[in-house]
Amino acid sequence: MPAYPGHRYYGSGLRYVFLTQIEPPVDGESVMPGINVLHGLIAEALVSGPGSLGPDEVKCLRTYLGKTPEELGQVLKADVRGVERGSLSLSERESLALRQLVFKNLGMEPPPRQKLLELCNTLRLEGRHIRIAGTDETSYRILPQDAL
Repeated sequence: MPAYPGHRYYGSGLRYVFLTQIEPPVDGESVMPGINVLHGLIAEALVSGPGSLGPDEVKCLRTYLGKTPEELGQVLKADVRGVERGSLSLSERESLALRQLVFKNLGMEPPPRQKLLELCNTLRLEGRHIRIAGTDETSYRILPQDAL
């Protein structure tokens, strides 16, 4: 089956994730190959990128971490359910803690605190796009923002 030249991927719950060269599930398969690697890269792109984390991003990261809204709320000391509904926003402290938690879960050293604060407080003037390419889970990689 030929690889898609590029398509929108909704499996993360985000509308702006695009996959290139990644084959869809084969007939009879319900999950894409390397789904955990793929979702880890999406989480990495979210916490490494500038801009606040909105309701969809928080839900995506919570799901990646395997936590319920209540469990993540206890860790962050925040009303995660309210954030996911869009009625509340993460504070700077909560956003910083969530990013650090995801980096830890990814097995990565988070950037210095000051760099994370800059990421949390950067205003996104353009829409966020995450592009991932690869032919299998060993070659999946995040593409630069300007890649098509």
